[in-house]
Amino acid sequence: MKGRTHEKWLQSREGSKPWYCILPNGEVRIDDGNLTLVGRVDPRYHENPLWFVEKKTLPQRSIAEDFPGTIVVEAGVNDSAVLGETVLEVGSEGNVDAREAAQNAIVEHVAARLNERLQSMTVEERAKARGLLRLQRDGRLGDYLENLFSGNNGETVDVEMKSADEYSIFYLIDHDFLRTVNAGHAAMIMGSDSEGWYYFSFGIGTTDKNAFTADGNLDVDYFSSLAEARSSERLARYDNYLRWNLEGASAVRAAFREATDHLSANYNIFTQNCDDIASEIIRASGVDLDDVWKPSHTFDKNRDDADESGQWYLPDFR
Repeated sequence: MKGRTHEKWLQSREGSKPWYCILPNGEVRIDDGNLTLVGRVDPRYHENPLWFVEKKTLPQRSIAEDFPGTIVVEAGVNDSAVLGETVLEVGSEGNVDAREAAQNAIVEHVAARLNERLQSMTVEERAKARGLLRLQRDGRLGDYLENLFSGNNGETVDVEMKSADEYSIFYLIDHDFLRTVNAGHAAMIMGSDSEGWYYFSFGIGTTDKNAFTADGNLDVDYFSSLAEARSSERLARYDNYLRWNLEGASAVRAAFREATDHLSANYNIFTQNCDDIASEIIRASGVDLDDVWKPSHTFDKNRDDADESGQWYLPDFR
C-alpha cells in the first residue's frame, strides 16, 4: 500500500521483552517511541521471518538464540515515522578507499598527538623520551606504523618497544545507550603509556559524522597516555571498564590487526555489532572473553574474570 512500509514485528525474550520491527530493506528498529534504527539484517529475514524461530544459521550467530518463541505479526506504518535515518552502503572499491582513509587518519592522529606531547616537554624530558615519543623524536615513527599495519617485525622498532610499560586491554561500556532494553554500547582501548592507547568503537553512522570513521561504522582514536584517555571528553560516554593485563607487545599487535580488519566492515545488530567487534579484538590479544550479544550482559558475564574493573571516565585523572 502507498505510504506504508509493511514492516514485520518481533518480540524479544530479553528484559522487558521489547518489540523490534524489520523493514523490507533489512533495517531493524526498536519500538522505543521513536522507532530508533539499531542495525540491519539480510532483507531475506523480512521475507522469511520464521527464520528467527527456526534457528536459520547465519555467520557467527543464529539470530534465533536471542529470539526463541518469537511472535511475528505483519503491519504497516507511515514512511515518515520510520525512514528518518540511513546507513551508508559502499561496494568493494569503496571499502578499499574507506580502509585506506581510516589508516591515514590513524597515522595522522598518532603523529599529531605525539607532537603535542613532545612540544609540551622540556628539553631534558624530550632527551629521556622512550617508546613512540622517542621514535617520533628521532623520525622513525613511520617504520613503527608500517610494521603495525602490516604485522611485520622491525628490529629497530622491536628494540624500542622492549622497554615499553606493561600492556593492557580494556572493554568499555556505555550503559545509557538503549537503556530501556538493557543493551548498552561497547568499545575497547589497548596499549601502554610507552606506545600509547588505541581506541576502537563499532556502531552505526555515516562517514560525514566523524573524521575518524570508516564506512560509517568503525570509530578510531589514539591517546598518548592512559590518563589522557580516561580524562578525555571524547570517551566521557563510557561508565565502566574491564581490564586485562597482556603478555607484551605481540598481544597488542595481534589485537590491532584484528581491529584494522574491520576498518570497512558493515554493521549488523545480530552478527556484527559493537559487542561482537570489541570482543573479537580483545580475544585476538589472547584474552578469553565471552560475548553474549548485549554489551551489558557481556560486561556482567566477564567482570569476575577481568584483572580489574571500575569507573572509566575520570575528568581529573592524572
